[in-house]
Amino acid sequence: MKKMKWAVLFAALVSVFGFSSCLDSEEGTSYDLYEYVTVDSYMGAATLVGDQSGITYIPTTKDVLASLELKDGGYYKRALVAIKLAEEFVAGKTSYNISGIQVYNYIPYKSCTMNPDTLKGDYKFINLGAGNEKPWVRSGFANVSFSIQIPNATPSLNDFNMYITGASNDTLYAKLHYSKDNSAAYTSMSEMISFELPQYDPAYNQLNRGDSIVLTVVATGANGELKTTSSKFSFNDLY
Repeated sequence: MKKMKWAVLFAALVSVFGFSSCLDSEEGTSYDLYEYVTVDSYMGAATLVGDQSGITYIPTTKDVLASLELKDGGYYKRALVAIKLAEEFVAGKTSYNISGIQVYNYIPYKSCTMNPDTLKGDYKFINLGAGNEKPWVRSGFANVSFSIQIPNATPSLNDFNMYITGASNDTLYAKLHYSKDNSAAYTSMSEMISFELPQYDPAYNQLNRGDSIVLTVVATGANGELKTTSSKFSFNDLY
């Protein structure tokens, strides 16, 4: 069975970026750390928020985030980056000025669907991420890894959807959906998508407001339902 990654999906996407380029100009630069980040804003300026650390990274100049900037003036929201600090690391500090980044991977992202009844089909996944690849929720994004057979060599992000199905105390439930018929597919892919969670969903009312919530994601598999559960997160991480 042929395997592929998501490179085809980004062939057109990369053309809309305004690179200066961090990847080329900073070759040989040493970095202090790397992590998955979300582009946020602080006092009207773009910043990065780390998934693992929760640290806010504040660029010393606008050019620092040039490799994430879009031609329309916005920013690509999700990426795995190496970060160069512009100040000394101090344990427990919650924000740092940064002088450079290098993008290791642009993470595909999209909003959770609010209209699951409009989705067509419900085709089979090979597996959902577990162990080191289990889901996690930070900065309003649910990050879900999976493997699936695809019917051609040009997978589309539009064919993948996730939606909230309910909640109970410390667990938020969601369904991962694939809409293309892959019953005769011979090509497989493994990927992670960051799904932007709704700003509000009625299910949130059933959750506690603590820091021990988990996300359980299900999907259709070849031999029945697949299921995976995230690491614990705070209610505030939903936003």
